[in-house]
Amino acid sequence: MQEGNYIKINRSILEWEWYGNINTCRLFLHMLLKTNWKEGRFEGKIIPRGSFVSSIPKLSYETNLTTREVRTSLDHLKATGELTVKTCSKYSIFTVNNYNLYQTNDMQNDTQNDMQNDMQNDMQNDTQATSKRHSNDILTTTIEEGKKEKKEILICSPAGERQRTEEDFEIIYALYPKKIGKAKAYEYYLGWLKGRTISGKKWTLTNKQMYLAVKRYVTQQEEEAVELKFYKGFDTFMNKAILDYLEEEE
Repeated sequence: MQEGNYIKINRSILEWEWYGNINTCRLFLHMLLKTNWKEGRFEGKIIPRGSFVSSIPKLSYETNLTTREVRTSLDHLKATGELTVKTCSKYSIFTVNNYNLYQTNDMQNDTQNDMQNDMQNDMQNDTQATSKRHSNDILTTTIEEGKKEKKEILICSPAGERQRTEEDFEIIYALYPKKIGKAKAYEYYLGWLKGRTISGKKWTLTNKQMYLAVKRYVTQQEEEAVELKFYKGFDTFMNKAILDYLEEEE
């Protein structure tokens, strides 16, 4: 198998203190799969081997965990030294602290020279590979994915644009913990993109504005320790309440 296409899991993970915690174990394994196996760059920053760019909402979307479950699992991993997180304005850089220890070659692998040749071949083949993964609107997880997603956007057909719109909505939906009224919320989402008239005023919102508005509302509820049952349904929030969580300049 080619370098970067697989990870190694030692059976000693069965004795790991978080192995019995389904959410924490699932998130950690997901991170091992998403982590960059070689150094790359993202928005002018060097992302080393063992690290990757993501966010809590995106991890929530990818693992089907709630944002609160992701935060709790991250706290577990940071507390026991498995993970380091560097927060930036629009994303975070996650580093698996012992990645090289976990993923170094053993006697079952080829020699070091063969491994280096494989890595060079992989780098040459990266630009020729066709990605079938879903694209995301805000963040890129790995360096290679980012290059492929930019190409997909440039050659996007009308059908592809519809698919991307649905995926953009799914990222926003993943951020919202109370999963009520998804279908109706999607109708409102499309309405905001095209423009809706509320009390005689036409409002047109972008994906980024809606994402940030949802994030502000969820953050506010979490800071005030509001029980999930008292959250607005997602359709209710996306109907008109979303306007209350726009910044003045928006």
